[in-house]
Amino acid sequence: MARIAQFRALQFFSYSRVVQCHRCYSNDLAKGIISKIKATGPITMEEYMKVVLTHPEKGYYMSRDVFGKKGDFITSPEISQVFGELIGVWIVTEWMMASKPKKWQLVELGPGRGTLMADILRVFGVLKVPLANLSVHMVELSPALSAIQEQTLIGSPAVDNTVPTNLSMNHEGPYRSRALRSGATVSWHHNLKDIPLETG
Repeated sequence: MARIAQFRALQFFSYSRVVQCHRCYSNDLAKGIISKIKATGPITMEEYMKVVLTHPEKGYYMSRDVFGKKGDFITSPEISQVFGELIGVWIVTEWMMASKPKKWQLVELGPGRGTLMADILRVFGVLKVPLANLSVHMVELSPALSAIQEQTLIGSPAVDNTVPTNLSMNHEGPYRSRALRSGATVSWHHNLKDIPLETG
């Protein structure tokens, strides 16, 4: 009972602080979050993170490259190609142990700049893995990052940082698809559930 009372007090304190500090936030995104909390009450951590990371205009990942020296952090594939190459060898091993299915999918969630996938696909080429029946799926919400991923994987110049106007975040299926020289296809999706299940 005491823990419930402590939690409620903390919840009230947090809510009160948000309401009191409403004027101290100048960022439109923060103001929007505070307004939502004032109108509907507490929000989950999932709701908060989704808004601050993927808001169409103000989201952290939505309009810029956040990786590397000019960004805010770095990931293992950006440090060394060895990371992706080892994962590529592991995937080939698993594919062989599954009796080399003719149709297969490779899915990456939050693929950053596309460096990890590029390293994996390079290993497939070195090991002579047939890629004509491979479909690569990138789950990415950021128009800016999907353009960088396309440049990394296809080699074409990065296109504009906007999702085509006829496609919304609620669009089902890929919002971008390209063919690799190896024969594999790469598709970009907003949601994991939009990726069709392929069996072979």
